Amino acid sequence: MVKKSKPGSKARPSGTSKPVSVSPLPAKTVERRAPQEGTPKKRQVKQVKRSALPPNIATFSDLIEEIDSEIQAICRRLREIVFETLPSAIETVYPALRLALYKAPIKICGIQPSKNQCHFYFTEGAQLPDPHGLLRGNGQKIRHVPVRSLEDIPADGIKTLLQAAYLRSTQDLDR
Repeated sequence: MVKKSKPGSKARPSGTSKPVSVSPLPAKTVERRAPQEGTPKKRQVKQVKRSALPPNIATFSDLIEEIDSEIQAICRRLREIVFETLPSAIETVYPALRLALYKAPIKICGIQPSKNQCHFYFTEGAQLPDPHGLLRGNGQKIRHVPVRSLEDIPADGIKTLLQAAYLRSTQDLDR
């Protein structure tokens, strides 16, 4: 039998002297309904409060906050290029994917930082003309431009690809 203790503290099973680590539960509230009079016992109302959720990433700044400063600068410059080329683009940050996607009017591109580089994605990259030979990948739809340093950002090539992606997205909406 294990003695109950506070989350994060050491618990000892009865009859042993070795401490057992009890980790705190992730933050979440779980609700269950109590059985009504005369109904079979299915669920009971129980609220469990859990703490220790990872912080939510809601903005682009939050997305790049914990990465290397050089990768942050690359991400910021790529974001500037998106808004220079597509001023009406709408940015949506997906915390679980560590990705910022840009719609104008449909999803066109995305920025995903990693430990030592930043990937600039095109959601329909396989169908885009690539005169500068920037696109990498072999999926059916998505292609990316890997960027490892601020000096390596092919701004003109990315702007050309963004314009082509925007034209393609507006043509797709007309169909």
